[in-house]
Amino acid sequence: EELSTKVNIFCLDQMRNNESITIETISDFINNLLNPKKVVGHTFVNFLDEFIKNNEIRPSKNTNRPLEKATKQKFILFKTYFLEFCKRQEYEYSFDDFDDTFYNEFINFLQNKNLKPNTIGKHINTLKTVLNQATTDGLNTNLKYKSFKIFKEVPDDVYLTEEELDKIEKVPLTYELDKYRELFLIACYTGLRFSDYSRLTIDNIVNGNIEIKQQKTNEKVSIPLFREDIIKWIKN
Repeated sequence: EELSTKVNIFCLDQMRNNESITIETISDFINNLLNPKKVVGHTFVNFLDEFIKNNEIRPSKNTNRPLEKATKQKFILFKTYFLEFCKRQEYEYSFDDFDDTFYNEFINFLQNKNLKPNTIGKHINTLKTVLNQATTDGLNTNLKYKSFKIFKEVPDDVYLTEEELDKIEKVPLTYELDKYRELFLIACYTGLRFSDYSRLTIDNIVNGNIEIKQQKTNEKVSIPLFREDIIKWIKN
């Protein structure tokens, strides 16, 4: 019954991550459960170091392209907090230590760092991503982390009205600051991510639209130009 429960959890997790469920993947999972790899002294931090190192060559599951810099950075930031937590606890965690007690203590630690609920949720999600990989690799058989709740709080929408954008546009600025204002206005009027609008050139203007392949998703988007000023800003 215990094995059946673990296999069901594994299959559900595979579906959530849009990963395949085959006889082979289930067989490998069961083999890893029954015959776990014995790695002497292989603590969670050891594995985390390897995971971060492999991020340099690991492709994204969604785009099959190299991971974005921001994605790599979130694991490094998580490691910083986790190591500080270990130091405070005076304890070196192994895979078997990830249970409700650890979860509550780690959440309390992050809250005392004055992190917002959504930020805490991102760190828990990062932890679960690393543990999922360790489970897939056969280094972890403790699945208690699957029940770790990911905090999520709906933030208040913050936006600028057209009148406020118009005021920003008319403020006298030096040439250097004016260039940054134009970048900011392009972002407001197009809704593009910084990684996309910061690399716009006049070649992205096609038939009255801004056309660009998004760096994060690798998908092409076409945005109607409803202000001629945007072309001038892009040229600058």
